[in-house]
Amino acid sequence: MQFPRDRNSWLARKQGYWRPGMPTFISLVILGLFTAQGANRGVDYITGDRPDVTQSLTVVEQAMPLQYWGVLFLIASTVVSAGVLFRRAQVIITGCLFFVVLYSGITWGLTVKMLTRMTPVEDFGRILTAPESYAPSGVAWGLIALLCALCVGAIVLADKYTGLIFLASIVVIIAAFTAATGGHLAHFVSELVEHFPLDGWRTPSSFAMTTLIWGLFAWGTKVMQKARRG
Repeated sequence: MQFPRDRNSWLARKQGYWRPGMPTFISLVILGLFTAQGANRGVDYITGDRPDVTQSLTVVEQAMPLQYWGVLFLIASTVVSAGVLFRRAQVIITGCLFFVVLYSGITWGLTVKMLTRMTPVEDFGRILTAPESYAPSGVAWGLIALLCALCVGAIVLADKYTGLIFLASIVVIIAAFTAATGGHLAHFVSELVEHFPLDGWRTPSSFAMTTLIWGLFAWGTKVMQKARRG
């Protein structure tokens, strides 16, 4: 896959010869480190937490005893390790997907905790719908969503000038949003920033990234297995 597609463009002429990809040993080390981190989380859960730490658990983690979570993480780590040891792609993929499920649950729990602890959920609805917040009407929201879909479609289908179309799409969406809010976009943004928790997202975003990486491990293993089989 090449970017940009037009190899005669200015950016293509300035590009070097680097291509995405890493040696097999490095890929194995990365997979091993993530597997070890998952096993470490399992041991951490099994050994329990102090009362002040346990009180900060999310609703997802509280759904069952910590020891059960620990066992599940250790099982996932063992499955991935066994797959690597015996060089079984399907076993590795199974372990990766096991991790995806576990980390997805924790990510969801942390996200819910962020939204409910830092601001009442009803505040979000008020910002998005209340007239005093200069919020768009239902029809305006529909038009904005349609514009977003059209812009995404234009970017995906474009063969040339993708970057320019992307910038133009942003301008169009901002203009539509400004018009839908009666020109009070600055007030709307300030209200949103005031009520929406902008700090504290480092933890749920880290878990979300870990979830995505495990999903990419599974997908990449599947792709490489098909390529080797021809």
